Amino acid sequence: MTIVEADAVYVKPFETDTILITPGQTTNVLLKTHHNPQQTTFAMVARPYFTGQGTFDNSTIDGILMYDHNLPGTISSSSNISIKNLPIPTLPPINSTSFVANFTNKFRSLASAKFPANVPQNVDKHFFLP
Repeated sequence: MTIVEADAVYVKPFETDTILITPGQTTNVLLKTHHNPQQTTFAMVARPYFTGQGTFDNSTIDGILMYDHNLPGTISSSSNISIKNLPIPTLPPINSTSFVANFTNKFRSLASAKFPANVPQNVDKHFFLP
């Protein structure tokens, strides 16, 4: 999948097999599909990322993403596809800070004329906090 937006801001697109979404965050992704109806059903899994102390819900959830490429008014051929043999995606360890760091480091601004990265170039105030 290709990530193209995070929290209502377009980003430089990048490919990934796993995404990290935190509470209140939005992420738009583009999925690649296949023309062969036997390859348009995908298993998806999700679970929390947790590095703190205390208790939390360690549930892993799963779902099926089924792409229906048929035209409106036609019968879907995907209803005959068995989900028993779908490969189950693997997730990073529940406390994998290295995955989180690598994932978040992939986000980049589009930095183009249409989406300039206007950042201050000069420091105009200095603060010293004891």
